[in-house]
Amino acid sequence: MKLLICIILLLPLCLRGQEKITINNVDELSLGYKNGRKAKVCDGNVSFSQGEVTLTCQKAYLFDDVNEVEAIGNVRINQPGANVSGDNLYYYGNSNEAVISNNVVFNDGESTLTTNSLSYNTKSKYGYYSNGATIINKENTLTSTFGSYSGFSKVYGFKNNVKLVNPEYVMESDTLRYSSNNSTAYFYGPTTITAENNIIYCRYGWYNTESEKSLFTKGATIYAKKNTITADSLLYDRFTSLGNAYGNIKMVDSLENVVIFGDEGTHYRNGGLTTIV
Repeated sequence: MKLLICIILLLPLCLRGQEKITINNVDELSLGYKNGRKAKVCDGNVSFSQGEVTLTCQKAYLFDDVNEVEAIGNVRINQPGANVSGDNLYYYGNSNEAVISNNVVFNDGESTLTTNSLSYNTKSKYGYYSNGATIINKENTLTSTFGSYSGFSKVYGFKNNVKLVNPEYVMESDTLRYSSNNSTAYFYGPTTITAENNIIYCRYGWYNTESEKSLFTKGATIYAKKNTITADSLLYDRFTSLGNAYGNIKMVDSLENVVIFGDEGTHYRNGGLTTIV
């Protein structure tokens, strides 16, 4: 009985922190029903707001009793740092969770994501998809089955059938995580990077898009036209064209029919010189 009384007393305090969805504009407003639920029927140039979030659409049903909106046609969510559009949306005002479907486009000022369905929280700025998406960032195009994005930490996560296409290489991986804060992409699981002159394989590694430095470990192998190099770890600096290999190195020279083993190696791509000790 005491527990019930406490819940009743605390309930107004909880509801007080849940900002109500308000109507900014509508051409026609009426009372009606949607799937047996009472709703305000909004038709034409509809605009809602909740805090810093603005929602616009062609038609909507506002469920005042639960603070939720179902929006239809040319749906747009606008807030500082992110814009989302799609054909349909259901917005849960109390949890700030939006589910956008059909022709979804998400833009954060740096990248543009297109998918068929996206869940996005306007408060935490966290979004995710599970039925495939394409992300375009400058010259890079990435596709994956599953993906997530955090607006605060600026971390992107991608899983299953991850493919990154760049004018200079194509990377395919099981799992990829990218942090905008340090401009570094981390890849997990079987990963292949195909460039004009070589193919790199590993099961873990990272690549910094600003410094152009990269690390490959766990089965790291470079397949070049003249030789194949495997090692415990491979480091490569694209600016200096200098590559370093460490631990259990094996180089197979197919032209000279030579196999060389060592613990440390250096490869100067521009000079075509490789040393192993």
